[in-house]
Amino acid sequence: MSFSFLSECSSGRYGPGCLQSCNTNCAGQSDPCHHVDGTCTEGCDPGYQGEKCEQECSKGRYGPGCSQSCNTNCAGQGDPCHHVDGTCTQGCDPGYQGSLCEQECSSGKYGPGCSQFCNASCAGRGDPCDHVNGRCTEGCDPGYQGEKCEQGAFTGKGMGDHGSPLQPFLSESD
Repeated sequence: MSFSFLSECSSGRYGPGCLQSCNTNCAGQSDPCHHVDGTCTEGCDPGYQGEKCEQECSKGRYGPGCSQSCNTNCAGQGDPCHHVDGTCTQGCDPGYQGSLCEQECSSGKYGPGCSQFCNASCAGRGDPCDHVNGRCTEGCDPGYQGEKCEQGAFTGKGMGDHGSPLQPFLSESD
């Protein structure tokens, strides 16, 4: 009568002859996968799913257990955020900033990349214009009109970049 003694694979290995390595996306340090079939015993690292943690989170999902959704302010379609940390891979929609696009533009700024300034003729204090489209939220200073207070009400002259009035042409007889 002969006996055969079988032992479990060393940590990080599995399968016949212990020739296969556990997926590096398996969570846990001591014994990350089952010694026979390679399934991850302690789940997956953030951003991965499946029995062997071989798949990235589905599009629009990220984090531990793929339980979090990409911010709706992430720009682009398809896969707008990184599957591990939720960083918006295509930037932010106009009016938002931050790696997760969770912050509105700072006061006085608006638009793509928060790179545009509210018109200086917007009335009010604090947030003088909408963080997405630059529309003046409290109306215009006296003498100006338009959604962004870009027109001088009395002269009909427009406003230049960053809210500076365009200089009307003055003749020498004026």
